[in-house]
Formats: sequence, structure tokens, C-alpha cells
Amino acid sequence: MNPLSPLAPDAKVEHVRTYETEQLCREWLQTYQIDVASEFEPGVKVEKYRCTRSGLGFFSPPSLEGSAKLYDDLAKFDWYYIADKWEYSVALEYIKPGQRILEVGCGSGAFLKKAAAFGCKPVGLEINPKVAEVDGKDGYVLRRQLLGDYITQNPEPFDVACSFQVLEHIAEPLEFLRDCVKAVRPGGLILLGTPNANSFLQHAHNLLDLPPHHMGHWSSQTYSFLQTILPVQLKFERYEPLAPYHVEYYMDTMHAYYSKTKNVRASLHTGMGRKLTRLALNAGLRRYIKGQSMLAGFTRNN
Repeated sequence: MNPLSPLAPDAKVEHVRTYETEQLCREWLQTYQIDVASEFEPGVKVEKYRCTRSGLGFFSPPSLEGSAKLYDDLAKFDWYYIADKWEYSVALEYIKPGQRILEVGCGSGAFLKKAAAFGCKPVGLEINPKVAEVDGKDGYVLRRQLLGDYITQNPEPFDVACSFQVLEHIAEPLEFLRDCVKAVRPGGLILLGTPNANSFLQHAHNLLDLPPHHMGHWSSQTYSFLQTILPVQLKFERYEPLAPYHVEYYMDTMHAYYSKTKNVRASLHTGMGRKLTRLALNAGLRRYIKGQSMLAGFTRNN
């Protein structure tokens, strides 16, 4: 029996794929030298499903969510927590100086610092116990606290609530989304950034886009669906252009996909074709290709 959709419990759910945990463990050791065996319960397989109504791709069981140890292990890589993400600059295009901002899952505060320098009054929430709390230092506040607990204790609404690269890690995101809406005033802005499941990522086998790391695959269809279950209106969607450091990853992914489907475009990603494609992408063509992430902006209904 298929599990219920995390966003639409009464919707039809399709089984997409089964992943063997033993194979995933071997790949994690080979790729990242991280032992994830303890992340999986004995005998449990990773099952991927798709909600036909919301378009959300999700994994089951929910207990596959990664532990704090997993993120500690990943934090050892300097590429894991990027200080200047694409969505930070885009988010600031929709924020005004002086506004009160709440960021959920703020890490060590990279975006909070940018928002404070922009003239905003940001507060960040982070549950990683290794992140130090900040009481107004450099113009921002950082608390180690869950979103639901914080808004209960601090009911004054914010102008903007934002969360970048967090939703995809949550197995059951509906309560989190409801709390994001509660956190802002009527007419306030909610910014949600995730990997774009409709980008080239859909053709990639990426361990970081699977449990125990990612638990959900978000897309434009899913963000649009949120309007039917939350008191919000979708205002915009922005898509990250293919990043320079993802050019090789993109070409490897598309070559494997086109080769598997026997598409003639595979020749664009091998031999001389690959060299020419790389030159074109690095010369500027990559800006016209959807990259890894997307950012959706909502306003809370009155």
C-alpha cells in the first residue's frame, strides 16, 4: 500500500522507484567517505513516490531524514555550506530596507549578514547545536530554536519569512509551511528556495538528492499547488541559471541521459562536441539553461 502524500493526503500517489540501502551506503563511502549505514533501519528500502496532484516527489518512510551526524560529516567539505548562494541576491530584490525578516534554517548566518547590511532587521533560526546564538551582533539575531516554538513565544509578525535549501530535507513539510505563513503579517512575503526538480537534476543520479539527505523533490507544479492548501498567493518563480561550477556536472548528466535514451544530442557531450559545448556554455550559453535551484515568492492572504 502506497503512503499518503505529505501535501495532499487524499491524492493519488504513484510509485516511482526503489533504492537498495546497501547500494546507497556503498556509494556514500566511495563518493564522500561517509558511513551512512546507521541512517537506515535494518531491512528498510528507500521508496520514491510522486503525488499526482501536487507533483511533489517524496521518499518513504519519513524516518529516512538525515541525522545531525550526517550534516556534521558533510560540513567538513568546504563546498557544502556556500556563503553566497544565488537565491540570497535574488531574495534581496524583493525585500525593502527596514523590513523585519525571519530566516528559517539560517546556518551560521550568511544571509542574515547580507540582509542586515542591506538595512533590514533579520532574525535567524537554526537547530544545529554547533551554531552559536547571536544577540544583535552586526545587526542581526540568531536563535537555536524550532520555528513553531519561536512564533509561539514571539507572536509579532514579520514582513518576510524565508527558507533556503531547507524544504527538501523535510519528510513532512506541511506543518513547517503553515508556520512560515503564520510568521508573516497579512500581505507579507514568503520566500522558499529549493533545488528545481524539473532542471537537469531530474536526469541525474545524485546521492545528495536522495535520502538520507533529501526527502522531497520540489517543482513549479508543487509550488503552485501550495495555493490550494495554504492562505497564500504565488507571486513569482525565479530559476537559477546553470552555475559555472555545474557545467561539467550538467554535461555528464545530459550525456548519460541522452546515451540511455539513444538521443543524437548525446554527441554534444562527448569528444569534440563536448569541447564545443563546454566553450559555448562557459561563454554565456549556460545563462539560458535552468540550473540547480529555484526560488518561489508568495504573499500571505489577508
